[in-house]
Amino acid sequence: SRSRVCSLGILCLEHFPSRERGQLLRFVSNMCQSKVSSHRLLGVELIGEVLCQAWFWKDERNCQLKKTSDDAAEVSSLDLNSSFVQLALGNDVENDNIATTSLLLYSSLHSRL
Repeated sequence: SRSRVCSLGILCLEHFPSRERGQLLRFVSNMCQSKVSSHRLLGVELIGEVLCQAWFWKDERNCQLKKTSDDAAEVSSLDLNSSFVQLALGNDVENDNIATTSLLLYSSLHSRL
C-alpha cells in the first residue's frame, strides 16, 4: 500500500510547477521527523524515489544556474557555515536554513540514518 502511494505521489509531483513541488518536498522532508513511524517510513521512501527522478535533478540544475547568475556579481570564498559544509561535516542542519531542495532531502535522510 505504501509503495502504491509513493508511486502515485511521484507521478503527481512530476507534473507540479516547481514552486509547489518544492513546498511539497519540504513537507515530505518534515514527515521524516514525525513521531508516527509510518509517516517517517513514507517520507524516507518518497525522498528515495524523488532523488532517483531525472526531473528532480533537472529542476535542481535550473535553480542552481539561476542562483549562480543572480549571484555572479557577488563572488565569495567558501562559507564554513553553509548548509552543505555543515552537512558534510556531520552536523545537524535546521530544515529552514537549507537553501536547495536536494540538500533538504539529503539532510532529512541523514537525520534518519
